[in-house]
Amino acid sequence: VYESLIKPEKEAKVLIREGKLAQEREDKESINNSINIFSRVIARYPDTKSAQDAYFLIGTSYEKLGLNRLAHLKYLYLLKSGTKLDNGMTDDIRTRLAHLSILKNQTEEGVNQLLDMLNTSTDRDFRSRVYTELGHTYLRNGEYVKSKRMFDIALTEKGDNEEAIIGKARTYKRLGEDSKAYDMYDYFLKYYGNFSSYAADVRKAY
Repeated sequence: VYESLIKPEKEAKVLIREGKLAQEREDKESINNSINIFSRVIARYPDTKSAQDAYFLIGTSYEKLGLNRLAHLKYLYLLKSGTKLDNGMTDDIRTRLAHLSILKNQTEEGVNQLLDMLNTSTDRDFRSRVYTELGHTYLRNGEYVKSKRMFDIALTEKGDNEEAIIGKARTYKRLGEDSKAYDMYDYFLKYYGNFSSYAADVRKAY
C-alpha cells in the first residue's frame, strides 16, 4: 500500500510545492518552469490526486502567461475527464472558463499582447507555446494560412509540442487537405497516443 499509494502521492506533492514556488515568482521563465514541473507530476504520478492539481495549476500558469486558449483546454479536460473533483475545484474551474470565454472576444488586443511576448523572450519552449496560441487564434477566426504558419513556427521552436501538432492537423482539415490532416493525426497517435491527455479526442478526429 505504501509503495503503490502513499509514496507516489508524497513524491508528487513535493513536486507540486516546487512548481507552486516557481509559479509565484511571476516572471515568465519561472512560470514556464512551473509548467514543466507540473507536467512531470502528470507523467510520473498520473493516478494521484496531485495529478488533478497539476492539470489545474498548468491552467493557471497558462493564464499568467496570457495563453488563454491553452488554459481553457486544461480546465475543460479536467471537467470532462470523468475524474471526481472536489466542489471547490469544480467551481473555480467553471468560473475561470467563464472568464476566458469573455476574453475570447478581445482577439485583436490578445494577438498584440502575444506578439509583444515574442519580442521579449528567447526561451524556445515558451515561444512555441505563444506561437501555438496565435495559431489557434487565427484558426478560430478562419485565417487558415496564417494559422498553419504559426503552428509550423511553433513546431520549429519545439518539435514535440502536442497542441501545435493537433492544431496543424485541424488547420489542414479546414483547408480541405484531409490526407495531410490524417497523416498528422496518425503521427500524433503513433508517438503520443499512449500518454497524452488529448489522445481520446484525436482518435475521434482520426
